[in-house]
Amino acid sequence: MSQVSRHPLEKKVEKQVFKLFSDVIDDLRGKEEVKFFFKDLLSPTEKIMLGKRVAIALMLLKGYDYQSINETLKVSSATIGKVALWLKHAGKGYREVLGRAIKKQKSEQFWTEIDWQLSRILPPKGKNWKETFRTKAAARKAAQAPFG
Repeated sequence: MSQVSRHPLEKKVEKQVFKLFSDVIDDLRGKEEVKFFFKDLLSPTEKIMLGKRVAIALMLLKGYDYQSINETLKVSSATIGKVALWLKHAGKGYREVLGRAIKKQKSEQFWTEIDWQLSRILPPKGKNWKETFRTKAAARKAAQAPFG
């Protein structure tokens, strides 16, 4: 578990440190830079801890119950409860960012489904319609034959 110093910062210094951190995050460009920055910044334990918090929040927003989250992420009910409480009362940032992630997932699932449906009705690339429909008609006819 990460530890915070027992010696608190002055509020002014704390604000400046957080502003610096926010500015650095804001200046990151592209997924590769973000990945390398967090790889260098966080210890393996911190990455897991923060990743699990994000995953808990995402699963809660998607409607998963505590038991499912516990079994999937191997986290305690207390941890899930803390994230749920944060989402409910102060988690505007969580909700906005994870809401976009959920929309992106749904959009990707939608287009995957559309591609699959189209592949069922359109001929494969490089084949003509006539040949494809002839093959499909023969398959339907064979399937309808009583002893075929």
